[in-house]
Amino acid sequence: MEKSALNLPRGIAGFPPCGFLSHQFKFNKMTERKTTVLEFFPALEAGYEPKNYSYLKEDVPLGSYLARLDFMLWSKTYMAVNCFFTLQGSGKKISLSVYKQPGEDAPFLAGETEVRCIPFGAIMRLSVEASPSGKPLLKAAIVEGNLKG
Repeated sequence: MEKSALNLPRGIAGFPPCGFLSHQFKFNKMTERKTTVLEFFPALEAGYEPKNYSYLKEDVPLGSYLARLDFMLWSKTYMAVNCFFTLQGSGKKISLSVYKQPGEDAPFLAGETEVRCIPFGAIMRLSVEASPSGKPLLKAAIVEGNLKG
């Protein structure tokens, strides 16, 4: 199996297995967990429908709110993970991207949270701000709980 610069086995799409950041752990203490991010066609075959989720600035609210992580896809265009959420309360479906940090084995961070290994169904507190161009930007995502199904 191919090894990363940190001598860790590479995960899906050539990225290292998921690590995580918290107040107790540093990024260099990576776990051996596999990514939950899906490729596009296998996601469709599994019944996920990305077209039902909006990324438009008119549809994605700014601020801090709770949302359920429904699924994640590798971006076809950028070094990013596209996260698909259902907002708690309204049931609105939105999509936000998390971009890879600079560096070969760098994480995909939303604040201090490495998103690639978050289980589907996780309830998360999202903090969304407007970018200079007005597009929604996920600044932080904190796992607050998990729902099955």
